[in-house]
Amino acid sequence: MVISSCTNSAKKTKAAPSNSDISFQSKTFEFGTVTAGKIVEAQYIFTNKSEVPLILYDVKPSCGCTVIAWNSK
Repeated sequence: MVISSCTNSAKKTKAAPSNSDISFQSKTFEFGTVTAGKIVEAQYIFTNKSEVPLILYDVKPSCGCTVIAWNSK
């Protein structure tokens, strides 16, 4: 999964089901100053630590200038 963004804003999201345990290496990435039109990328690596499958069904950016590219396989 690749997530690129130009800004960070708080957004209310659905909580994971109580039987899931997801661990992220890092939940934030500081891009610093980005020139308009330049593409920047960050990878968010996570691990499913539960005994049930983790199904990603909806991935949304926190702002309109963010594009998310991910493979659901």
